[in-house]
Amino acid sequence: LTYRDPDRVVVLAQGSPYFGIRMGFRDRETAVFRARSHSLEGLATYMWTNTVFQSPRRHREVIAAEVGPQFFNVLGVGPSRGQGLDGPETFLASYDFWKTELRANPAAIGQNYEIGGRPMRLTGVMPRSFSFLSTPIGVWIEAGPEPAVPASRWWLGLRGAIGRLRPGVSQADAEKELREILV
Repeated sequence: LTYRDPDRVVVLAQGSPYFGIRMGFRDRETAVFRARSHSLEGLATYMWTNTVFQSPRRHREVIAAEVGPQFFNVLGVGPSRGQGLDGPETFLASYDFWKTELRANPAAIGQNYEIGGRPMRLTGVMPRSFSFLSTPIGVWIEAGPEPAVPASRWWLGLRGAIGRLRPGVSQADAEKELREILV
């Protein structure tokens, strides 16, 4: 992986896979992990959404990753062009998205586009070699507040989580600590 010290990056999940998907966490649970964990030096959340990207050329459906503010710090990676996310009105493009949709135009950085009906400014482009867990992500945006979901569809409020182990902490030790915290 292209992450800094990839052996220290862990994906947090709870329970057995549910329809092949591991369950994530509510925001309040990740806040407790951040406050009480001694085995993690960083924790961030993420989730995928399908949304519409509007440019002067056209609009198209894309996969957006909504990430917590420490996401790229936990992975130890940042944009290869431009700068990182700078608030909820900014976004990062994957290298492939920048190349195909924005024609690899360096002047696209700093320009405004519409994502999901919201005006957003492109602040950077991720490295060509960067990927994360899933289907290729087109754009990376800052996560908003936890979505309000009906109690009968509670799982829609869950987010994935990643952490960075402190030096010298094993995955087994971190897992034991996080289970105790969650209980």
